[in-house]
Amino acid sequence: MRYWVWLLAFGGVLAVQHRADIQDWLNPPAPIVVPAGFQAVLYATAWCPYCAKARKLLNARKIPYREYDIEKSAEGLAQYERLNGHGIPVLVIKDKVIHGFDAAEINAALESL
Repeated sequence: MRYWVWLLAFGGVLAVQHRADIQDWLNPPAPIVVPAGFQAVLYATAWCPYCAKARKLLNARKIPYREYDIEKSAEGLAQYERLNGHGIPVLVIKDKVIHGFDAAEINAALESL
């Protein structure tokens, strides 16, 4: 009997600690969609040199994109976190999410547009 009590208590503690993950599993957030009129979304900061490279690449290819500064935009930060952002830049092209600056991967995703 004591075993089950401890097991239930441990399960309750785990459920409390991971309630956000459980909530996302029960009610998954809506996918990030590239807004109409744009072909990409860039999650970046003003000071990041790799973000600047991503901007330069998109501008050179004349790709219309929406940029969110994750340090200044609460909406951008929330979307970045939903994408499991773990560094910058994060680029969404169509349904492809690219973490970090990788010119070859970005160009390959742009070819699918």
